[in-house]
Amino acid sequence: MLARAFVVIGWVGLGIACSGCGRSPFILNDDLPVRSCEDWEPGDRVRSYDVELSLTADDSWDGFVDGMVIDDAVNAGDWMRGDTLPYSMASGCHTIAIHGRDVAGVLSGFIASVSVDGRMTSVTGDGSWRVTGADPGGGWEGLAYDDRSWAMPPDCQDTAAWGDYWPEAFYEVGASWIWSDANCRSLGEAWFRLDVVLP
Repeated sequence: MLARAFVVIGWVGLGIACSGCGRSPFILNDDLPVRSCEDWEPGDRVRSYDVELSLTADDSWDGFVDGMVIDDAVNAGDWMRGDTLPYSMASGCHTIAIHGRDVAGVLSGFIASVSVDGRMTSVTGDGSWRVTGADPGGGWEGLAYDDRSWAMPPDCQDTAAWGDYWPEAFYEVGASWIWSDANCRSLGEAWFRLDVVLP
C-alpha cells in the first residue's frame, strides 16, 4: 500500500515505526524511524512548533492549513510576489492544501517552502508534495482525505519565461516550480497537498 506524501520532523529515540512508506519523506535526523499520518498516535512528548509556509502560484492560489482557509495571504492573486505565513502547530499530523489556478495560459506553476523552528523541511520539487490536475471534489483539503492516487508533481521543464520574476527566496532554498504536468503551460488548475508530522 502506498503511503501519502508527508514530512516527518522529530528526534532520535521516539520509537516511531514505518507503516507502508511509499516514498521517502524529509527527515530532520536520518536515525529517526518514519511514521505516516495514517497511523499517527500522540506520543508522550507534546510541544508547539513554529511553522512557516512560503508560497506563490502562477497565476493565483487559495489554500488551507488543517482544513482551515488561509485568509491572511495578501499576494495570493499576484504570482510575482510570494506570501510567508507563520503558524503555531502542536505535535501531530497536519495538512497543507493548495489550489493553484492559471488564467493567462502562458505558464502554470506552484512554488513553496516549509520550515519548522527555523529549519527548512520541505520545498516543492523534493518529492514531498502530491498533486492532481482533476477536481478532487469536496473534502480534499482535510487531513482525512485519501490522496494516495495523486501523483508526485513534476518540475516545470521550461522556467525561462519567469525570468527575473522567479521569487529569489524560493530559488535560494532549492525550491522548484511544479505543476500537474511538466509542460506547465496548461490553462487550468492543479491541487496540491503536503502532510507534515510533528512528534
